[in-house]
Amino acid sequence: MKKKILTATTLIIGTAVYAVTLGIEPPVQYINNLKTCTKSTFKQSGAAVEEYTIKGKLPNGRCEVYISSYTNFADPKVYEGFQIMTKSFTQMANDMEKDKSKQITNADIPTQEQMIEQGKKEKDEMVCKFSESERKALYEAYQKHDSKNPPAKVENGNVSFSFDTSKMSSYDNLMLTFSHTVCKNPNEPNPKAKKYVCEYADTSCYVTKYQNGASSFKCTNNKDIDFKQMNIIEKHVDQGMCEQIF
Repeated sequence: MKKKILTATTLIIGTAVYAVTLGIEPPVQYINNLKTCTKSTFKQSGAAVEEYTIKGKLPNGRCEVYISSYTNFADPKVYEGFQIMTKSFTQMANDMEKDKSKQITNADIPTQEQMIEQGKKEKDEMVCKFSESERKALYEAYQKHDSKNPPAKVENGNVSFSFDTSKMSSYDNLMLTFSHTVCKNPNEPNPKAKKYVCEYADTSCYVTKYQNGASSFKCTNNKDIDFKQMNIIEKHVDQGMCEQIF
């Protein structure tokens, strides 16, 4: 039972921090360097620790970037929030557990040092390969600073926030699209999908082909494409006319 409770609590904390992280802008120096694909690394800390590493240009001209984030349990307020949540969760579990010998005590709650290590082990990682036009689009979206989501608040050890996808900034919206098209988890041993981009005069179309034979499509002009157009784009992929990103 103790292991299950720890896992469930960690998932709750991780989900909360992910939502908060999504609304936080990366360092302006990172955005400036991303536009030119200048090799560099930037780190910022809040409820989560975020690291942005620009590895440089690949032979095909795309810019390789590594982005990672993990819950910042080194922040006393974040760890205190974790303790409050865990105590509340374990109290409910203890109320349901009739066997007193199996009940959880405060001594069973992981220490701050343990949670710091746990947070690092569970960090989210993403490797992206941005073209020049994609980097320019990210740079321009960032300049708008138009997020309408209110910032997270920490009061009495509790992290509270309100997040609405319709209020996401232009930068977050674009990164969310790129996370599905030109980015992937670098630790995925056997890729479940192959990602391509097909360049046309008026749009770029991203195609993800899955192992089960299914495909997904996303074009930059945000125009819905019909089955006929999908078949044409997929033919271009099969004929080697599109660039494979992953």
